[in-house]
Amino acid sequence: MTSKFPEFHIPETVLSRPRDILVLGLGKHEMIIKISDWPQKGGQSNVDIETINHNAGGSGMNVAATAARLGGHSALIASIGTGDYGQTVYDEMIKSKVKTDYLQRIDGTAGSILVILTRSNGDWTVMQSNDQSIELSASQLPDFQAMKDFKILHIDGYAYIDHKQRAVIEEAISRARQADCLISIDTSVPATEKHSEYVLSLFSKCDIVFLNKFEAIKLTRPNPEHKLIHLLQRLDVPLIILKLGDEGSTVITHLGLGSVPAFKVPIADTIGAGDNYAGAMLLGLCQNYSLHQASLWGSAAGSLACLGHGSLSHRYTLNDVKESIQSEKTLQ
Repeated sequence: MTSKFPEFHIPETVLSRPRDILVLGLGKHEMIIKISDWPQKGGQSNVDIETINHNAGGSGMNVAATAARLGGHSALIASIGTGDYGQTVYDEMIKSKVKTDYLQRIDGTAGSILVILTRSNGDWTVMQSNDQSIELSASQLPDFQAMKDFKILHIDGYAYIDHKQRAVIEEAISRARQADCLISIDTSVPATEKHSEYVLSLFSKCDIVFLNKFEAIKLTRPNPEHKLIHLLQRLDVPLIILKLGDEGSTVITHLGLGSVPAFKVPIADTIGAGDNYAGAMLLGLCQNYSLHQASLWGSAAGSLACLGHGSLSHRYTLNDVKESIQSEKTLQ
């Protein structure tokens, strides 16, 4: 498998830069409620709450924290509140050593919260309360010279759903391109369902794309004559990572495909697994690992994230990632 795995490398001139990943996205408080069963419509049946956990989350925060925890240099461009919900995100940034240079804390705002219901089989569903007074601003973006310190700009798949935020997203992409950063982007189910044409327009400006199978189908609309993988290869993107949950992932370039398994772990829930995958994989590329090895970093990190309740509750290390990969190879 590894001999046929496609190639992708960050240019040597970019690899010499001192900082790894600049993430533009969201930071939110997560309340993870593990329940005995899904609530039923109507009626007065009881659903038992088994555990409640509070953590930092948000797709952008998850990617930045994953990379920093594994020893990378990451920074997050985000706006958060100064209340309890925003404080959760800020405290985790400090603890995980995510740089706060481009963080805006908006006085008098609580911040945003995700209330996530999850069951023992790992399934989950989200309710959210987004603080409408919290927005990104172009003034938060690093200037050209600061942008040149980073290897990769990564865009959170939830950051561009709001039309009012798109000018900031597009300005960040423009500055990153001028600074010769690689540009990575994730998408999200709400973005692909409601704004598919805009998502595709952003993809065309990027070097690396992360998406899951549902999102890929929504964007490409495959049919018997044109299969999903072939349609993804036709997109004008050098590297695409198709996340397939417990089936692993498929890495797609114009010249080839590579498959990486999902590592088997006892799952608490799968919240944030894809973000952990992205953070670890991008860091692997920043460390000049092969695409295959970086993809294994991603798969291991995504699986290890499933050991905790919520996106960032399980604090694994780079040694844990490497040991997971070695154990997986031993089982093959």
